[in-house]
Amino acid sequence: MHAMNDESFALELQRTFLAETQEMLEETETAFLHIEANPDDASRIDKIFRLVHTIKGSALTCGFAELGAFAHSFETLLAGIRNKQLKVDSSIADILLAGNDGLRNFVAALKEDPEAHLDTAALTRRIQQACPGSGSPQASSPAPAPSPTKTEGQRTFLVCEDDVQMLKILKDLLESEGYAVVCAGNGRQALAQMRDRST
Repeated sequence: MHAMNDESFALELQRTFLAETQEMLEETETAFLHIEANPDDASRIDKIFRLVHTIKGSALTCGFAELGAFAHSFETLLAGIRNKQLKVDSSIADILLAGNDGLRNFVAALKEDPEAHLDTAALTRRIQQACPGSGSPQASSPAPAPSPTKTEGQRTFLVCEDDVQMLKILKDLLESEGYAVVCAGNGRQALAQMRDRST
C-alpha cells in the first residue's frame, strides 16, 4: 500500500469537501423558505449561519479562494439577520435563496473542474447591498461593530499574503473571531512588522 503524497491528499480533501458541501446545500433551501415564513426562528438562522461559516473556512483551507470569498459575503448577510440588524422580508428571502443557489452552483462547478471559475460578481453585489451598513433602506438599523482594537491579553495574528482579496478574507475571518490582525503583503513587510512590534 502506497503512502498518500501531498498532492493526492489535497485532491482527496477537495473531493470530500465538495461532496459533503453539495449534500448539505441540497437541504438548505427548505430552511431558507422556513426562515421567510418564520423570521424569528433563531435556531434555524444560527444553523444556516454556522453551515455557511464552515463552508467558508473549509473552502479556504482546500484552496478554493473564490468560493470562500463568495461564502464570506453570504455569511455577512446571515450575520445581519442573526444579529437582528436585518428583517427577513420577501426581498431578503429572495437574496437568501439566490445566495444558496450560488453556493450550490459553485460547488457543482468545482466538482466537475477544481479549477472552475464562476462569475458571482452580480450576486455578490446584490448580497453586499442588502448587508447592514451598505446604505440600503434595510440597513438603517445599528451599524456593525467596528473592527476590534487590541485589548490587554488579546492575541494578535500576523497574516502574510500577496493576494489582496485573500488577505482581506483572512483578516475579516480572524477579526470576527475576536483577534487583532496585522497584515503584510509579502515577506519583507512581514519581517518589518515583526521588528516594529519587538522594539
